[in-house]
Amino acid sequence: MAAVLTIDYGKRVYSIETMCKVSMYHDVVRLGNDTHPAFFEYKAIWDTGAVRTVISSKVVSDLGLQPRGKVEMYHANGVSYVNTFFVNLLLPNKMEIQILQVMEGNLPDADILLGMDVIGLGDFALTSPEGKTIFSFSQPSQYTIDFNKI
Repeated sequence: MAAVLTIDYGKRVYSIETMCKVSMYHDVVRLGNDTHPAFFEYKAIWDTGAVRTVISSKVVSDLGLQPRGKVEMYHANGVSYVNTFFVNLLLPNKMEIQILQVMEGNLPDADILLGMDVIGLGDFALTSPEGKTIFSFSQPSQYTIDFNKI
């Protein structure tokens, strides 16, 4: 059964924002839910222009994460070399993504930027009936959304 999230913002919005929970990485299949680290909740922005998910230094500090490596991050101000970490994400539709590699970055308007590594795991739709933004995400993917066939 799919985990579905739909938000009717009631007005036009220019940024898709939700809350999202993060924990230290944990393999539920191998270790079970009984020992799962605590989740912390943060504001997240869904960004189809981002290849990978980014977390703020606040998330790194709150969870006591240890870097697992460094990668190049390309952004509006150029290129940076940033730390990578492994985390578990709990999306608002209750879908948990386990052992996701994320990058640390400067996020002025949120603490998580969800990139295509997460968005591409399901169906992402954004519609604007009557000028109001409605966002929907379903995982796993259920349908081919083709506006030519509606």
